[in-house]
Amino acid sequence: MDPPTTTTFTAPRAPPTPPPRAPPTPPPLEASRPSRIQKAKDALDKAKKERWRKRTETPNPDTPANPEDVNNWELAVQQPPGKAHKALDPILNLSSRHLTTLEREVLTLGLKFAPMPKKIPDPLEFYERYHEQCQWQYNKLIARPSNHPLPELIEEHLGQIVSRLEEIKELRDPSKIKQYYHNLSQDHQKALIALRKDRSLTIKPADKGTCIVIQDTTEYLREGLRELEDKETYVEIQEDQTQETAREANTLITDCQMKRRLLSVFEKVKYTTDLSEVRPQRLYWLRKVHKTPHQLRPIVSCCSGPTQKLSQLCNNLLKVHLDSVQSLVKSSTEVINIVEHLRVEPEKRKDLILATLDVKALYPSIPHGAGVTMALQQALPTSPPTSSENGRKNMLREMLKLILEGNTFKFAGRTYKQIKGIAMGTPVAPTWANLFMGKLETDALTAWPGPLPLIWLRYIDDILTLFPGTQTEFDTLLVHLNSRMKSIKFTSETSKCKIDFLDVTIFKGERFQTEGVLDIRPYSKAIDPHTYLHYSSAHPRNNTRGVVKAEIVRTLRRSSSPQIFAQGVSQVLAWFSNRGYPDKLLKEVLAEVKYEDREERLRPSSLRMLPAGTTVLSVRHHPEITTGALYEALRDEELPFEPIVSRKRPPTTGDLLVRAKTPSEETAHNYHLRHRPPKK
Repeated sequence: MDPPTTTTFTAPRAPPTPPPRAPPTPPPLEASRPSRIQKAKDALDKAKKERWRKRTETPNPDTPANPEDVNNWELAVQQPPGKAHKALDPILNLSSRHLTTLEREVLTLGLKFAPMPKKIPDPLEFYERYHEQCQWQYNKLIARPSNHPLPELIEEHLGQIVSRLEEIKELRDPSKIKQYYHNLSQDHQKALIALRKDRSLTIKPADKGTCIVIQDTTEYLREGLRELEDKETYVEIQEDQTQETAREANTLITDCQMKRRLLSVFEKVKYTTDLSEVRPQRLYWLRKVHKTPHQLRPIVSCCSGPTQKLSQLCNNLLKVHLDSVQSLVKSSTEVINIVEHLRVEPEKRKDLILATLDVKALYPSIPHGAGVTMALQQALPTSPPTSSENGRKNMLREMLKLILEGNTFKFAGRTYKQIKGIAMGTPVAPTWANLFMGKLETDALTAWPGPLPLIWLRYIDDILTLFPGTQTEFDTLLVHLNSRMKSIKFTSETSKCKIDFLDVTIFKGERFQTEGVLDIRPYSKAIDPHTYLHYSSAHPRNNTRGVVKAEIVRTLRRSSSPQIFAQGVSQVLAWFSNRGYPDKLLKEVLAEVKYEDREERLRPSSLRMLPAGTTVLSVRHHPEITTGALYEALRDEELPFEPIVSRKRPPTTGDLLVRAKTPSEETAHNYHLRHRPPKK
């Protein structure tokens, strides 16, 4: 018999008794009824937050639309950009300083952003430069040195212009001047001033793209000094050779005019260096954020340097011979015209290799002796040379020799000399490198026994080629190129489908199998945040409108079909919308660009030169200044000049924050220790 089952009953627990509530405290009178001033402040803060949210937020495109009419605004803004583009941070902060929200907001506006000037510019402040132009134009017309004084009659009429400019200033009633809204709040202005005064920070633009790189000055100097330890390229010197090099440059220009008769008296005065204004060149570094790991690009600021004017003269004498380089292209528009007119034969379409080549560190790798010889052989190939051509070649050789051997600069309080290659930033550097590479690649391809490329296009050190052979044959060609000169080495990227070159992507589309024609679409690096000129910048409105139209036209040129253009322009409109551009302006500009005009846009355009005797009064832009009144003040029928009034932008955040001159390493380190705020 089973034992009886017992059931235990457990009473449920009673819920805990809540503590007695304290009687509610009545709110203070001023909190329960906010004043009108407080309501206005809250509304203003809300509007500011909404404005900044719109500036930094990336719009999410809607579902795809039918892009039949690419100039239709509604369809263009709805067209998706192909693949999703994540909003990239335009600020790369490598420093130990924590940037405040206000500082980040100021930097997000970009280095091209111009704060609205508080002071209305006085046109008389820019008249001195206008007088120099009048003197220069008059002496040019009568073939006299540019520093020759003007006749008294012309000076009398110019004095009347000064009187009219003073009348314009006096007639301006300060009480009627509009109070223009400043495009930076007081807090943002203080943040900009704080960034400018912090000498322990170094702010530079990235080497490519629109990213802003922020570093501790001490670390920036250490990285630069580490790069300068390359004894094959740089050597430290104890004495500054600036004045000595400037005197040699002036002697060479005088010899070029007096003995060899290659320059006029006017050109001699133009290219002679003023020894009282010459200063040492400055070296600075730009970070290649698109490389992994990051690399540094050295650039020498040669403004007012000892060989700046000599280098400009040498560049003007050499660049007329760039037409002898068959492979040279000056822009991606030339690349598009050549590629789209190419018809690949059917038997070569299957195995056609799309390839790009790049020269490793071209500028500092060109040897001085062989580089000068090969560049002059490419520029002046006549054999045997005539007596005048031989004298011209010897003169150019002496100029290049002085420019290359006199390349001294300062960095971190020390003086260095570049003993190999040429510095980026020298005016003649691109022309010299193009002539040298033209000779090198011509000799290499002439000696190549294998299949020749269908096209071979080069933009300085970037090369695009279509190779009709196998991958093994292309690798053999690369080895052949690298064997031509010890210091010049090529790297390559190949593909059977698509390749990126400059700002375009060349790919095998549907037309390639039927017609043998390659297609083209726009390309930009993945690290580019596309921080275009902000709409609220204190630039003239025609500048901001021109930026939008130029970018849409650029997209038009780089789109080989209406569908590609619709896709690209939708992304461009989204980028400009992020930068504060109103939809009305974007709609108006988009209506001006038609895809049917693409062939006309691809035609090479000639530079429009100002007629002789044109003088320009350039005044800083301010909404209160009207160009019409200034133009009427400059007009004088008795003067042989045709005046033009132009507006130049006010100083930008880049002008205020970016400096080529850096403090010495010890000074920066001491400042870093004394003034570094604690990192949050």
